[in-house]
Amino acid sequence: MDLEDAGLYSQVPQLLELALCANAPNTVSKYSSGWSRWRTWAMSKVGVPHLPAKPLHVALYILELTNTALTNGNGSSAIDTAIYSIRWGHKIAGIPSPVDHPTVTAAAEGARRKLAKPIQPKETISEQTLLKLAEHYNKPCISLETLRFLFITFIGYFGLLRISEVLSIRLGDINIQDSHMSIFVPIRKNDQHREGHTSIISRTRKVPCPVSITERLIALLPLTACSRSSP
Repeated sequence: MDLEDAGLYSQVPQLLELALCANAPNTVSKYSSGWSRWRTWAMSKVGVPHLPAKPLHVALYILELTNTALTNGNGSSAIDTAIYSIRWGHKIAGIPSPVDHPTVTAAAEGARRKLAKPIQPKETISEQTLLKLAEHYNKPCISLETLRFLFITFIGYFGLLRISEVLSIRLGDINIQDSHMSIFVPIRKNDQHREGHTSIISRTRKVPCPVSITERLIALLPLTACSRSSP
């Protein structure tokens, strides 16, 4: 550091503190911890400087982090933290960062791909499961609470509705006919013009029948229920 003036030299700690304010406190804390881990690793090796760091050493550090993550079944967050922290440490010191070197970027990208976990899609409920639900709950003596559960489950399934859409249904939105039932859904996620959507559900005349469940639910509702009430 080329500072011969004692007054200027004494202000260096304040300058460092000012530079640290460039990031949010939580970010500084995260990067500082990541930098400390890199520094500890580098100092445990022979001939590995932590500042300025060499691209090959950083790439080998990423390799070790990757192997540790694979052993523990973790994702790539440790890799990203290491990259950002080492870049941050060199930036604070005013030194070019080694993490932008092709060897390091290739190692980091390879680590992310190797540690990437496949997306597990949610399993859809089967008709066989619905049949078991209906056989278990849809009995002559059934509570209003249970009927509401069956209504939400079966209307959501056969009407292809989200839970938020089912919960928005009011009595006035339901029109029951001999062969089917129509339900007007006022708000749908993909309804850009806010025009609503009408879902048609056929009467099956067998268990499970969503129309029959809806009729039983409406029959159990208080007589004072108005068209604005939710089933």
